[in-house]
Amino acid sequence: MNGALYGWIGRAPQEWGPTMDRTLAHRGRHTTHRSFNHGQFFLKGEPGSGQWQETPLTLSALSGTRQSLPHPAHPPATGGPFVMAHWDKTAKELTLIRDGAGRRTLYYTQFQGCLLFASEPKALHRLPGFSRRIRPTSVACFLTFSFVPGTATMLEDIHELPAGHRLRWNPDTRKLNLERWFFPEEAALPPAHPAIPGLLRQKHREAIHDLLPPEGNCALYLSGGLDSSAVAAELTSLGHRPTCFSLSFGQKHPNELFFAQAVARHLDLPHEIVPVTPADFSSHLRRLVWHLDDPIGDPVTMPNHELSRHVSAKGFNHVWNGEGGDPCFGGPKNLFLLLAHWYQSGPANAHFREHTYFASFRRAYEDLNHLLLPDFRARIDLEQDLFPLLALHLSDPTLPRFLDRLMAINMRFKGAHLILPKVERLLGASGLTSLSPLFDERLMQLSFALPTEWKIRNGVDKFALRMAYRELLPPAIIHRPKVGMRVPVKAWFRKELRTLARRELQPRKLAETGVFDPQRVQQLLRFESEQAHTRPGMQLWMILIFQLWHEVIVQGDSSLENPQPQM
Repeated sequence: MNGALYGWIGRAPQEWGPTMDRTLAHRGRHTTHRSFNHGQFFLKGEPGSGQWQETPLTLSALSGTRQSLPHPAHPPATGGPFVMAHWDKTAKELTLIRDGAGRRTLYYTQFQGCLLFASEPKALHRLPGFSRRIRPTSVACFLTFSFVPGTATMLEDIHELPAGHRLRWNPDTRKLNLERWFFPEEAALPPAHPAIPGLLRQKHREAIHDLLPPEGNCALYLSGGLDSSAVAAELTSLGHRPTCFSLSFGQKHPNELFFAQAVARHLDLPHEIVPVTPADFSSHLRRLVWHLDDPIGDPVTMPNHELSRHVSAKGFNHVWNGEGGDPCFGGPKNLFLLLAHWYQSGPANAHFREHTYFASFRRAYEDLNHLLLPDFRARIDLEQDLFPLLALHLSDPTLPRFLDRLMAINMRFKGAHLILPKVERLLGASGLTSLSPLFDERLMQLSFALPTEWKIRNGVDKFALRMAYRELLPPAIIHRPKVGMRVPVKAWFRKELRTLARRELQPRKLAETGVFDPQRVQQLLRFESEQAHTRPGMQLWMILIFQLWHEVIVQGDSSLENPQPQM
């Protein structure tokens, strides 16, 4: 189980500790804490999921799998998933730190004169008196990416600590000082290194070794794609035999089961296919939203939630996965963006890179004016609020290669704010610990150090990863293009989810929320659209998740509070 870190600096009401503990009950059964003159720190989880370090002058609390606590001023570039709170008694300064990849999350807010922090936003916004107000720009981000990147969240006044950053706060000045400490793009290949495929495998093995749990049963989520197959191959080469699990939405829908089965047979690993249908998960949607907390509109979250429930019920404690292959090794989306960079640049195309990047997610960026009510849309300034998220990265002078700029964005945005929080929350909700060796700081550093032709060659993405595992995996896996998990939401909204969607997205409910245009949503429900780029199934899913999030989080659904581990 991932465990949790939470606490505050400042004078706090007595009920804060018990309230935060109940809200994070699903993160573990054991809570330890330290009280001091200026505040309290709490660690929640199972034995081994956190550790304390106290001296006459300092107090540190760490949640994660590190073997030792890092120094707050000089965190090591590698060392596993963690978040940490450090109090310097002499300087009267709080320091919050998040690991370089972002495999653990930490949120913070200033409330009633205190600085509070927690592994999940709900531990903050469920406190008595906290005002849960929607941040309009975050709605635009959510509809563009299906998640909220950067330091912002969907709620005003709650912020996410970015991956590879630390936050300093002094209770006297109450000023926030956010600074970055992890710079993977500065890495270089060692002077005398093995061939690149061998070097990649070496770093991958090191990441796996550091994540290996001392005890407990390990599963592996096997999609049939290159990334999870590479993790399976490396584990097998090291003598481990995890049980593989793959999702199925039914034979009538596109799937990768043929390739997942081929990998399991090739590596001689036990393999189970887990069917998931709307009948299985429709009654769990509110629970999903509660666990995700800051909303994620990617449809893959729901089947992953059901898969985690199934794997937990089978008695597993840890789950290996292939998350990280795309952002770290030059995924296929970069090809489209590189073409746009080469052929669309010029003074006549202001912000063309930003527009292209936003549109590449194929969510609802180009439909914001149609989906949002005019009054709500007027509160969003895309040029002022959304474009700056990318502008600095797309023009970063420290990264001469445009591909590296794209990879940096994908690691910091999609990796740290969608991929890693998604697996941490969804697995943690079922009492599982996520193990993502491809999203390791060593591999992030290697990915920047690699020559461009080892990232994309002749239109082939993730070239280094393919070459590293071509001797261990079937040729069909090495040479097939990226497909991704195709969740059949459009088909489901036409049939199995039709009644639920019409109930939850009825005009009265939409009007009460005050965000989406009811008339436009009804057009989507009827699958009427004049725009060729519109994906009604995807947009309906995001709107449905947002509406449920508003009901569960903003309005507050007491039936979902005090969740228990689903073990």
